[in-house]
Amino acid sequence: MMNFVPMTAGFAYLDPAVTSYLVSIGVGVAVTAGTAIGIWRSRIKRALKRKSAEETAPAAVRPAEREKDEVTAADLLDDSEE
Repeated sequence: MMNFVPMTAGFAYLDPAVTSYLVSIGVGVAVTAGTAIGIWRSRIKRALKRKSAEETAPAAVRPAEREKDEVTAADLLDDSEE
């Protein structure tokens, strides 16, 4: 069957600019991968640090046991508590 189909050689011309395109693509992939790895690494480190800090923090500093999470200007300027 293949004897009846005419075969021709295909010639392709690769312009020298193709090399710069390929280099640009490679650099873009490397930068994107490095950024993604860095973001995930920092998220994991932050989560582990937060977990260990909560376990070792004294009771007065633990955020779950504080009455207020925010300190406002009104709280600082309020003289009635002193």
